[in-house]
Amino acid sequence: MHKKLNHLKFYLKFFNLLLSVMTILFISFEQSYAAGDTVIVYYSRTGKSEVVAKAIADTMSADIIQINDTRGRTGICGFILAAYDSQMEHYTQIEPAAIDFSKYKNVYLVSPIWNWKISVPIRTLLHTANFQGIKMAMVTTANIDIKKYENFGDEAPFIKKFLRDYLRDNRQGMLNLAKSSKADIIGHFHIATEGLSGEQIEAATAAKMTKSLAAISCRSMTERQ
Repeated sequence: MHKKLNHLKFYLKFFNLLLSVMTILFISFEQSYAAGDTVIVYYSRTGKSEVVAKAIADTMSADIIQINDTRGRTGICGFILAAYDSQMEHYTQIEPAAIDFSKYKNVYLVSPIWNWKISVPIRTLLHTANFQGIKMAMVTTANIDIKKYENFGDEAPFIKKFLRDYLRDNRQGMLNLAKSSKADIIGHFHIATEGLSGEQIEAATAAKMTKSLAAISCRSMTERQ
């Protein structure tokens, strides 16, 4: 009985220590992301990415900028056009056509996934904007988890291995595109939105943000050492 109590005390102390460390990391991250230094930039075809972007902006007390596509993307025709343009890696005309990011240190870029690739309006933004010296976190949304097939090994059926490699390649392509903008990519997280209400999407975003903030804060502290 005495040993069990000692074990319980040990686990409680360990939990309190872990909680203290996480709190310090979170505070450190928030201090590094001062008000006015961070902007959330998003494109949303159906409104789900907008929910995610606004949830992040509220959490970070950050500015928010919406990217609009001058091409029609609504309805089934818009859906097909979006998939085609994304697959062909086309660009489009966006509004605002130019954004001055010079006053920001940090950017959260929020985009839906189209045909397993980043949306065309955000692709266009990455191609045209100057993100030199800016820390960028990529946030993507789609009906399903883009890592759905990640755990399949080489012994899996051909179609599952094909999808695993196809998704890996497209995710890496997205990160390479972001890096080509000369931004410092500090992370990426994804929100699966199928069947979720706006409130549930907000909750899922908050959960992912907690993990993301801790991871990015750890990286920032390591870089300072």
